[in-house]
Amino acid sequence: MNIKYFQILLLTSAISSCVPADPPPTNPGTSKPAPANPGTPGSAQNTSGNNTSSTTTGSAQNDIVVVVALGNENMDQAASHKNAIQTLLSRLAQKYQGQDVKLALIASPTASISGVGVALPSSGFAANALSQLSFELAPKDAFLGTLVAGCAASSNNLSSSHAAGSIQVCGAPIPIPAHSWSWAVEDLSGKMSGFLRPGSQRRYIFIGSNDIELVGGDQFVTLTTQQNNGVQPKVFAIVPTSISAQCNQNNKTATQINSAVTRTGGKSYSYCMADWTSSIDDLLRNL
Repeated sequence: MNIKYFQILLLTSAISSCVPADPPPTNPGTSKPAPANPGTPGSAQNTSGNNTSSTTTGSAQNDIVVVVALGNENMDQAASHKNAIQTLLSRLAQKYQGQDVKLALIASPTASISGVGVALPSSGFAANALSQLSFELAPKDAFLGTLVAGCAASSNNLSSSHAAGSIQVCGAPIPIPAHSWSWAVEDLSGKMSGFLRPGSQRRYIFIGSNDIELVGGDQFVTLTTQQNNGVQPKVFAIVPTSISAQCNQNNKTATQINSAVTRTGGKSYSYCMADWTSSIDDLLRNL
């Protein structure tokens, strides 16, 4: 070997050995730094370390229950009230067409007592998203009838002849006086419990000519929240908010219904107005 070449080779080798190796990469291969808040995909992490889903179960589901509970106090306005209620139902169908919404109606299609017979809208909802309980509730029974319909029949203990406070709805005792309610409410027991979806965004719309007497507003909200897997409903009402020329002395201001409306953040509108158009417009905006 050429001696000069050998010397150059030795010198090059010595210089190479003095150069430090490149540091290893901070994130070698495909590994990544651990996330600060690990969780399942699509979930948010709260500070307690428990995963909170970014979407609430049933949040896209809306169940609307319309309850028509009219007496014979204003028979002279029956035709006007019937048209207004049918308009409300038709506009609900327009508002929620194609959405995941169910509409339940407690109202008689004939209404021999009040003369205000109403029926479900003929279009806008899928057939399996509509349910009518053809029953004419008296105003005093509106909360009780709605509750017994929404609770499973097995959780209701009802009797047409009962001692004070002896009946149960949704497994809870109802402190109503003896023999103070319509025996026919028994016919509604459990009739909506398989139709309404627990955990849905539930809205109640009460249309009544008088106040409710048998179940208080607070108890109604408590039991309907229990029915709905702990999700509180919102209550709206078209009821006598005050007595005016359109409401004679037989009507009573709807104190109990309004207490449920206030507690749930809903809204009340006057049944005593001659024209309900503006009330229906506002109700649909706030529903």
